[in-house]
Amino acid sequence: MLVLVRFLKIAIGTCGDLETLTNEALYASLVANETPLSEGLEVLVHRLRPIIFNIARDYRSILSWDDSDALQEARILLWQLVIKHRYKPGAPFHTFFSRCYRNRLNNLYRDYLLRNPVRCGSVTLGWEGHQPIIVGVVKFNSDYVERYRAAQSVRNRRLYEKRRAAAGKKPREVLTGDQKAARKELARKRAAERALSWQRENREAYNRRQAEIRREKAAGTFVDRRRKGAAV
Repeated sequence: MLVLVRFLKIAIGTCGDLETLTNEALYASLVANETPLSEGLEVLVHRLRPIIFNIARDYRSILSWDDSDALQEARILLWQLVIKHRYKPGAPFHTFFSRCYRNRLNNLYRDYLLRNPVRCGSVTLGWEGHQPIIVGVVKFNSDYVERYRAAQSVRNRRLYEKRRAAAGKKPREVLTGDQKAARKELARKRAAERALSWQRENREAYNRRQAEIRREKAAGTFVDRRRKGAAV
């Protein structure tokens, strides 16, 4: 009991000490490992809740988020800022965090557009709890999405060729859809030819093995090796 009371006093004292620090001082303490990471992050998240909810409000309906998702992304971002020492003294920490958090949500939104079909936007009259009151549906222009996907494809291709060049490999040629289909058909034919060639070369051995299998099955001693010793 005494140990539990002492632990509670230490925990309350630690939280009290963290509340007296400014955001900048608390961040510096986390970077220097002078403050437990989980406790310091929770204090920062609690202080930055208005900024977090204000920025995440624009993405709530698109990404189907709630408050817990927005706070979780904020914790991940703060952890990255601490681990990688991203913040430099100068601008207030809440301003720096606001810019980084908005950039993070923008990246998540772009990634969502790349992985999902373009959706229709809902015209809402208001909110009832966490559910929107929908009065109509309107389609928005998807040209931006298509342009972004095309630009992202070009960027990924450029990075891929850069890695191949760094590894000393030749750049791969860009194929059209018809060329890709022709190559797949050629590869299928070559695989079929290799299988037939092997069957011709090993026909006698293959026939002997099939005869042995038939005899073992008739005697009840056959073991299917493909099924890891299970008797058939």
